[in-house]
Amino acid sequence: MAAFSNVDVPLVDGSDDLLGLKAYQEALSRFIKNSDTPITIALQGEWGSGKTTLMNALKRDLCTGYNAPFCAIEVNTWHYALMHSP
Repeated sequence: MAAFSNVDVPLVDGSDDLLGLKAYQEALSRFIKNSDTPITIALQGEWGSGKTTLMNALKRDLCTGYNAPFCAIEVNTWHYALMHSP
């Protein structure tokens, strides 16, 4: 009998959208492109829900290529979590 486990490996190249994130990615990308004001967007979700995969897709849409209109700044909030002693 084979053992199965969850693997937390975000997509980076746009392959197999098994989580159905493409519609959200396209809508959020369009919203960012058409925003008239500086904005901050937070993605929240359960472990394995596709947050990093969605961010990778947005970076691919908005921040790659010659003269890309945006640049991504990543902050790993786990580095600042209060889950350990000072």
